[in-house]
Amino acid sequence: MAPTEGEAAAAEEVMARAAASLAQLCAQHGIDESHGVAHAKCVLAHAERAVSSAHTPLLPSRVLALRLAALLHDRAEVLVLGVFALHLGELLAEISPRYRRD
Repeated sequence: MAPTEGEAAAAEEVMARAAASLAQLCAQHGIDESHGVAHAKCVLAHAERAVSSAHTPLLPSRVLALRLAALLHDRAEVLVLGVFALHLGELLAEISPRYRRD
C-alpha cells in the first residue's frame, strides 16, 4: 500500500528529526563511525532495499517503523557505561509532536 503524499511527507520529517537526533547524540558522546551516523544510514539503506523487494506491500506505518528501527538500532545499546541508554518516550517526543506530553 503506497502512502499518501501527506503520509510520505510526515514520514520523511520524522526520519529527518530522528537522523538529526542521532547525529547530535553521536557528536555529543564522541561515538565513532563504527556505530555512528554513517553506519546507521547504511543499515537504513539495507532495510529500505528489503522493504522495496517485499512480495507484499507493507503499510506505510510499518515501513516507517522499520526505517526508524534501522536508523536508531544502535541508540538502544548500552555502550561505554550506558552512553547510549534508550529513553523511548523522550525519543518519540523529540522526533514527533504527536507523542509530546505538553
